[in-house]
Amino acid sequence: MNFLTERESIYKHPICSCALQSRKSSSSSTCGINWRQSVEHAHLKRKQRKGRHKMTIAVKLQQLHASYTV
Repeated sequence: MNFLTERESIYKHPICSCALQSRKSSSSSTCGINWRQSVEHAHLKRKQRKGRHKMTIAVKLQQLHASYTV
């Protein structure tokens, strides 16, 4: 594989350990303040996961650049 195809595969298929975590069932309490807290918590977790994915992709791209510069 050449550099461009490897880079595309990294962007299309990021393999991240946080993606393997099981999700909590959505059938929990859905009334009042508990529902609002669960929505806020889910939003925060998505933001954190997105940040971890960005860092993982950045590390993989740095490794890819390093392997082709040698």
